[in-house]
Amino acid sequence: MNKLLNEDEIKKLELKLFLDALYKIYGINFKNNSKASVSRRLNNLLIKYHKKTISELIPLLMFTPNFHEEVIQNITVQCSSLFRDPLFFLKLKKKVFPYLKTFSHVDIWIAGCANGEEVYSLLILLKEANLLEKTRIYATDISKVALLNASSGVLQYGVNKEDIDNYNKSGGKYSLSDYFVVAYEKFKLKDELLSHVVFEEHNLAQDGPFVSAQLVLCRNVMIYFDKELQERVVELIDSSLIPKGYFGIGMQESLDFIRSAKNFHQIKNKISIYKKE
Repeated sequence: MNKLLNEDEIKKLELKLFLDALYKIYGINFKNNSKASVSRRLNNLLIKYHKKTISELIPLLMFTPNFHEEVIQNITVQCSSLFRDPLFFLKLKKKVFPYLKTFSHVDIWIAGCANGEEVYSLLILLKEANLLEKTRIYATDISKVALLNASSGVLQYGVNKEDIDNYNKSGGKYSLSDYFVVAYEKFKLKDELLSHVVFEEHNLAQDGPFVSAQLVLCRNVMIYFDKELQERVVELIDSSLIPKGYFGIGMQESLDFIRSAKNFHQIKNKISIYKKE
């Protein structure tokens, strides 16, 4: 009998069945992530587990302990670095920090914190701006492994020359090494900075707002979402920001053509920082 579906259609069906199983078993919804991105990242698991098709991963999802955590780790992009896109941090320091100084208490939400490098970068700049003592950062991610890494304060790859250069380009005042202690050849952020962060599990595709913040950063996250999920995330962040609050996204991302972004305007061309009306 001839197949009713061609090879591409079969692959799309396999992916749909896998994502349906992930959602029905664990309540984790990646159905609105870019299908091309999800397929590429599941290939890592096909190689690791010596499988040929995505459908062969479904029994692992059902019967292998913690396999779903590996799926989350692979689908979500957990790569970052200290002071990534230093021009963004420089403009944040110049344009947003003066606004934050007008408050007696500051709440910041970093959505999709990955392994923590962005959190550490912001903590350092807040410390140098004398803002840290009145600030609480809520750092969230869907991945338990990423949250464990981020909350440890330990840099996954140490400090390199690029990190130092980016710190300086971000308007850093001192030496980047001042903010870390070294033990067993690992760089760990000092506890006095890390104590200002609450790390929590949060799924942008399903969960609601949980903080009223003056600043929300959701950088290099929405680029992996389809249009429907991007709309939901912007609505969620709009609900989480106070009036006149600020919203930062990745330098390769944009709120153009997102209907739910009607309440935001970009503060400067080519800098992905928006202000809520």
